Amino acid sequence: MRSFIKQNISTKSLLACAISLALIGCGGSDNDNNTNSQIDNGNSGSVDNDAKVGTKTITAIDGYLINAVICNDTNNNLVCEDEEVLKTQNSKGETVDLVTNANGQVVVTENVNVLVKAVAGQTVDADTNEVITQGYTLASHSDSDIVSPFSTLASLNSMSMEALADHIDVDADVIKSDFVAAKAVQKTSEDAKEAHLVARSVVRLLPEDLSQLHGNASHNEALLSDTVTISNIADDVALDNIDNLIIEKDESGFVVSDTTKNDNDEVTPEPEPAPATLQTILEQGNGQWYSGSFNSELLNDETVELFTFTNGTLSVGASTFSYTIEGNTIIAEGEKTHIIYSSDSLILGLDPEAQDMVFFAKHYDLSRENAAAFSAEALSNQTLYAVMDDNASGYQSPEPMLIKQTFKSEGKVVFESMLNNESFEGTWSVNDAGVLTVVSVDEGNTKTEHYYRSKSTADVYLVRAELNHTLPMVVTTNYETAKAIFDKFVF
Repeated sequence: MRSFIKQNISTKSLLACAISLALIGCGGSDNDNNTNSQIDNGNSGSVDNDAKVGTKTITAIDGYLINAVICNDTNNNLVCEDEEVLKTQNSKGETVDLVTNANGQVVVTENVNVLVKAVAGQTVDADTNEVITQGYTLASHSDSDIVSPFSTLASLNSMSMEALADHIDVDADVIKSDFVAAKAVQKTSEDAKEAHLVARSVVRLLPEDLSQLHGNASHNEALLSDTVTISNIADDVALDNIDNLIIEKDESGFVVSDTTKNDNDEVTPEPEPAPATLQTILEQGNGQWYSGSFNSELLNDETVELFTFTNGTLSVGASTFSYTIEGNTIIAEGEKTHIIYSSDSLILGLDPEAQDMVFFAKHYDLSRENAAAFSAEALSNQTLYAVMDDNASGYQSPEPMLIKQTFKSEGKVVFESMLNNESFEGTWSVNDAGVLTVVSVDEGNTKTEHYYRSKSTADVYLVRAELNHTLPMVVTTNYETAKAIFDKFVF
């Protein structure tokens, strides 16, 4: 086939390069019911913009809880009452309940006594990506902005998070932080995996509201005792399958169940998917894909070209020739491209001859009109991951990079290399046209870049800065997906 394009990019340090990565998309669609702008604190019915009250970002975790209702427990009875439900305005100006976003996060004022109400038939648990069938309530704790079964236990028993951690024999730093994200960090992964198993097991013991536990010492002691038992069992569980396990309580005690198996201990068969071969993906719709390189020299030399796959033929400009597929390899004109990732909107492949990663994209921002708009609401408090090639020295071996970007609600952005401890900070904003602007200081020089994202609605998509100055990068909200792409970007 041929190598794909890369755009001109000046040689940069890792940190400066991370700024070019910043552009990573908004991490999801704009949800009208999840606009965290004008927050009602539950007392006044409106927000006093002149009041000097700060904000905080809370994260609701069993797995990440999506579309969970946020309440301000003004009377400290641990019940999310109707008048305590926080309100916000959606993009249509309508007043709606304040709920958590796709990462289980929401911004509230610092004076809010947070309760998170997981609502049956509405709230989604990211562990299963399914709507929960039994509701429950989680209480916050002053020691952490993570609202979880652990913060709930500590609140119910009037304990510090450190005291709780010591009592149930878990790592305090892990349960006070985002233990779901910590599973991807090598030095904390084992403790985080165990904590996640304990959390999703304990949450099954929690009632829809906490009134029956509030001030009930015997019930709270029993729940705490059950948590100790669950933690001890989790400590002996093999980590390789831990994400598929749950520790459940029945009449005989506690048992470890595999959520991928049915009552007969048989693997639950998944529905047979419609056959989606690489060729059917390539030839879907009109079979047209924008293709380009992640290497700067190749991107400059070859530009982005429109490929059309139809009935075993490949058309590029005025040229048409046959192509074949062997396994996950596309072969055309004697050249091979090994596919390492594919979806309906983006395909990534390796060109072994050019030692380059290439893309086939249904959407590509050849002009501002072809780019999608960023959403400040959707981007706020998002953590995103980008994969790109940092080699800007011509036809040489690639230098893959994996960068974590954290867009904070107060307008700060942090870039962190997932390969070492190097990090960089800047500020971000989104204008009315949906263009993301990142401002940073590199070696004393202020740098401003404008970012544009693909119109793709998939979780893995392309982003570029300035349209004409920087390479595309692969962006996703899922660390495991980004890491898998990064790991395969080798020759």
